[in-house]
Amino acid sequence: MKKLHIGPKMLIGFCLLVGLVILCIPKKKTSAHLTMAGTMERTVEDIFLTTINEQLFNIKKGFHSLKNNSECFIIEVNYQTHHSSKILILDDAVEFLKKIFTDARCNQIEVINLYPHSVLIDKYGKESVDQIAMLQLNRTSASKINWSNVGSSLLEKLLSSEGVLWFHNCLKD
Repeated sequence: MKKLHIGPKMLIGFCLLVGLVILCIPKKKTSAHLTMAGTMERTVEDIFLTTINEQLFNIKKGFHSLKNNSECFIIEVNYQTHHSSKILILDDAVEFLKKIFTDARCNQIEVINLYPHSVLIDKYGKESVDQIAMLQLNRTSASKINWSNVGSSLLEKLLSSEGVLWFHNCLKD
């Protein structure tokens, strides 16, 4: 009887075949949420992902006040955007704020702060990620809005008068 000799080439081929088989096995899809299920933060995260849809972000909830014996919160959303114009940032903000302030699951949110960040290049060619805007709207002002008629220019006027609006000078109009 002849002995079977397994050489290095045959061993490598076998390992590659096993690797391919493993890659072809279907995997269970999981969603990588940053927040805990069933929380207000998860609702905000889901709304953020369906409206602004940037992948680098974080959400913070802070206590704001008591209203009718129930807690009201301030939500801060820091995110990295690929937009380089005020209008596109405002367009995203309109959709996000509309959904937040009209969703019954978010009725304890009193204030929303949006902090878009982007990669900036200084005069020496060095890149850094920095805040390029700040948008803040409170529930009192939001409750007066007919969201179906709000676009970027109207939101800009509203935030300038009843909220907070700041843009970095690197942004285009």
